[in-house]
Amino acid sequence: MSEHGTVASDAQPLTGVRVLDLGMNIAGPQATTLLADLGADVVKVESPQGDTSRALEPKLDGVSAMAMTMNRNKRYLGLDLRHPDAAPVREALVRWADVAVQNLRPGKAEQLGIGADQCHDINPRLVHVSVEAFYPSEGTRPGYDLLVQAETGMMHLTGDADGPPSRLPGSLLDHTTGLFAAFGIAAALHGPRDRHRLTVSMSDVAQSLLGDRVAAYLLSGEAPQRMGSAISVTTPLQSYRTGDGDLAIGAASDALFRRLGEALGVDLAGDSRFATQATRLQHRHELDDAIEEVLATASAEVWYERLHAAGIPTARVRDLPGAVERHRELSRTGLVPVEGLPGAELVANPLGSAVAPRVPGPVGADSRSLLVDLLGFGQDDYLKWVESGVVVPTPEEGA
Repeated sequence: MSEHGTVASDAQPLTGVRVLDLGMNIAGPQATTLLADLGADVVKVESPQGDTSRALEPKLDGVSAMAMTMNRNKRYLGLDLRHPDAAPVREALVRWADVAVQNLRPGKAEQLGIGADQCHDINPRLVHVSVEAFYPSEGTRPGYDLLVQAETGMMHLTGDADGPPSRLPGSLLDHTTGLFAAFGIAAALHGPRDRHRLTVSMSDVAQSLLGDRVAAYLLSGEAPQRMGSAISVTTPLQSYRTGDGDLAIGAASDALFRRLGEALGVDLAGDSRFATQATRLQHRHELDDAIEEVLATASAEVWYERLHAAGIPTARVRDLPGAVERHRELSRTGLVPVEGLPGAELVANPLGSAVAPRVPGPVGADSRSLLVDLLGFGQDDYLKWVESGVVVPTPEEGA
């Protein structure tokens, strides 16, 4: 493989699995990146303009943080699928692959010749995966993480009770949808693989993630509301202000609640308003005020140590820099350097991986080796496609 490719270890569970990444942005590439982390050979097919994630800031030596996160450990083919002369390359790629993943706007894959039926006519054993934002009846409606969060109730439930709806940070729905897609792919590879198609909707994933809240609404008929860090079914289980920062405290059971009062030096359980879980929910605001009045007398660190020593589940509310350094110091998997890009680090795959993350190559970084060495086309074919604009040449070769 090229310097940008994945060197798969024999110990990796997906070694030998061949994957076409035909997607862009986050959800589709996230799925294929997870497969690459576990040893799959992933070929990312991009238009001559490249995946839009390449242009996003910040960057290091011209490589964006988003691109190195979503597109590490792949090989890179620049191919204009709209060009009629791209058909032989497209068909050879589909014949080579075990899996193809696309998250283009509904209908776009068919226009480019990479829809499920089109691919299965070439390779019926291919596992074809489409990631979509909305529901089937919504046609070609484009979607982003934010829009799906808005439509599925996620934003309405996120934020403070007296504040506006908020989005979950970090495009978490995109990432989780990619995780569901990777999970579905791993399962499908163990199935019959007869024209297998999998469509994963971000809207379905969002409702699944809200499954307990949906079930509670369907059972009670009561619409849940924004509650900040609190939840409706038990308290105290939320963050509280201390003398100098916030502390998350979980004392949901009667035993833990009694222990919390003892650690705070207040007989909370002896107050009839807080004697049971039901009465604590009825007097939630009074309970919050009573807890915060005591917590305000000392720092978050002091209260953390005191509550932790008393066996009360608690955590300090950290900013991202603090959380990253804690992860670096304490995590089993931690942060890993990006090979080929000194100074860059990524969060390691939580499952662990023998495949070190490698810097994403430029668009077409592996075009020649993929077409000539992997797929068996002649050098003259390659040069012809470069000349006509079908293929983006490997950079050092030029046009």
